[in-house]
Formats: sequence, structure tokens, C-alpha cells
Amino acid sequence: VFRRLRNGQWVHFAELPLPPAPNPQYGEQLAVGGNVIAVGDASWANRVHLYEITPSGVVGPVSILGGTQVSEMGWRQIALSEDGGFLFCSVKRGTSDPSGIRVYRRPGGAGQWPLHQTIVQGAADAVGTYFGAALASRGEVLAVAAPQLNSGVVFTYRRNPATNFFQPVNAVINDSSDPSYG
Repeated sequence: VFRRLRNGQWVHFAELPLPPAPNPQYGEQLAVGGNVIAVGDASWANRVHLYEITPSGVVGPVSILGGTQVSEMGWRQIALSEDGGFLFCSVKRGTSDPSGIRVYRRPGGAGQWPLHQTIVQGAADAVGTYFGAALASRGEVLAVAAPQLNSGVVFTYRRNPATNFFQPVNAVINDSSDPSYG
């Protein structure tokens, strides 16, 4: 981990400690939000390792165990909210298609990341749509790509501040001839 000084110079700050028995796919997904770094493990272990950056160094990893079904084979993509309070994981099934987005929330306690919400999108969640092939979060908005649905669709969700749940807002459908949209 490098930190930028006020003079613009980047200096080495800390190293992320490896979790016990990391898998060969450790680090295939990375996300940063607030003072949290998430490191995905795309193996059968279904883990995301979360590290908190503090003024004195790195705390962690806290590991989230992913899928609860045998057919879930890890995470396709991960993202963190800007403040580091929400972790988004698209579930990869045995068919190689994601099936829903798992939302974990850090309610304040150190090491606490319970499952908060699962987002599914009807037809977009079907085999072959690749719902969750890409994730992005900015402010209160989560964007989820389904590149093989109707030549590509990006779904947006907005966090409801009263409930902290993400609700559907919009679906942007590919109106070009570009088959890789989404």
C-alpha cells in the first residue's frame, strides 16, 4: 500500500498480509473505497479479504465467505462503495454466469460485514446474460452490467438512505451495433 504525501510524493506505507492458506486466484479482483481494500479470491473458496487502512498501518484481513450453495464458484466481480461501507459481489455459478449481486454492509463494528441484501434482476439474472459481469459504485449509485442481455444492458440502483437498501432506478439498453456494450 502506498500513500500520497502532501507534497505529491508517493511513499510505501504498508503491505497487505496474506490470509491463511491463500488460493492461486488471490488478488484477481481488487476494490478500494474509503479506508478499505477488498481483495477477491476467484477460486472455489468464495472469499473476499477485507483490509482496513488506519493511520498506524493495516488491519486485517477479515474474510467474507461467499456462496452457500455447492454450485456457486466464487465471485465474478467485486466493488466497494466510495466510503467503504458497502461491498458488492457478483456471484458466479457453475454455469460461469453470475446469479445476483450480494451486498455486504459494514455497520460500524470492526470486522463486521454481514450480508445486507441480494439483488436479482428477473430476466437479467438468467443463464447467459452475464448479469454482474462488471460492477461500479459511485456515491449512492451501483451500476451492474449484463452484456449478453438484449445486446447489452447496464442496470443502475440507488441506495435508499432510510433503509440502506439499493433499489432499481434505470436500465440503459445498448442502442448501438456494438455487441460488447455492458
